[in-house]
Amino acid sequence: MPPAKNNETPPPTMTWAKAAPVIAVSATFDVLRVACDLLWFFAPLIIGSGTASAVSSATGSQTLGYAAGIITGGLSVLGMPFFVALGTILAMAVGMMGWLILVFTIMLTNTRLLREIFANPMHFLLGLGATQIPFISAIPVLTLTAFRLYRKQISMEKAALQAWQMANQSQLVAAQDAQMQRALALRRALAEEEATE
Repeated sequence: MPPAKNNETPPPTMTWAKAAPVIAVSATFDVLRVACDLLWFFAPLIIGSGTASAVSSATGSQTLGYAAGIITGGLSVLGMPFFVALGTILAMAVGMMGWLILVFTIMLTNTRLLREIFANPMHFLLGLGATQIPFISAIPVLTLTAFRLYRKQISMEKAALQAWQMANQSQLVAAQDAQMQRALALRRALAEEEATE
């Protein structure tokens, strides 16, 4: 039986530098989900400060603007059930959009990672479900899932690269020797050329 032919090119390897942009986008969507879930807190502040700014610029009176801001901010607290519902719906929409962008980014930039997703779909689907549960935005599900997927891929591909290097060690040494011989021959040729001049 003839010996198995070794691959000449090393297997592709994912690095943390290549994975960082995807993890950063995932973290951005997690932060947006938290901001949407906290809309009940931020909405009265935004309404009050917007009213204060508009009234003070329209009337020219800073005091009147502050008073209007405090009144409208206080009255907007009455709309708290609306802000809670709106924030929850927005957080769910942002979570779904984050998952879609994460999956499409992986499909476009790193198809090798799809093997891991299809091999372990329950973890991926549970993460998607966790983004749709209201008021659980404190857990950065997108970031944790992306980090876990890339960590597993990096460790698997690093092991595959080491196995390839061990299997092709003799070829690598022969290629390095040939490169060294070419460099020595080039040096000799340059030395002889300088000696003849």
